[in-house]
Amino acid sequence: MPLSIESALSEIWGNEGGKEILEKHCSAMTGDPRFKSAMNMTLKQVRPMSGGKITQEIYDLVASELNQLPKPGCKSCGETLPAA
Repeated sequence: MPLSIESALSEIWGNEGGKEILEKHCSAMTGDPRFKSAMNMTLKQVRPMSGGKITQEIYDLVASELNQLPKPGCKSCGETLPAA
């Protein structure tokens, strides 16, 4: 399934491109010791707890960049798989 703003942080963090996006736009969050305890949450769920550090602009940038990541493909032929 393609990564999105609705993906768990653990899914985004586990993808090289997703991790780069979070580090680029949400470094205050990823550097916080509590980040590990939020891995089962989505960015949407974490945002209200960020104390304003995850602004609408950052949220939208992360959403846009996640959407631009390569989509998972068929392991046999490479064809892009449809979203579930």
